[in-house]
Amino acid sequence: MVIDWSAWLDLHDRVEDVDQPIELEISPARWWHWPRLAVSHPDPSMRLAGYIAVVSLVLGLVSLIVSFK
Repeated sequence: MVIDWSAWLDLHDRVEDVDQPIELEISPARWWHWPRLAVSHPDPSMRLAGYIAVVSLVLGLVSLIVSFK
């Protein structure tokens, strides 16, 4: 498991000294959450790839719908 350091700091509200542990609940993402996860990644290059993938998926679905009419 990998946790981004800036995201970890955000979980602690960017406090300098933390006395207590954070309780995290990790659960698998549902298929309808995947596009949102792709475009909300902390790494900008991964976010760009996510945007391109989501746009490609939408354009592919639109082309399928138009081709069957």
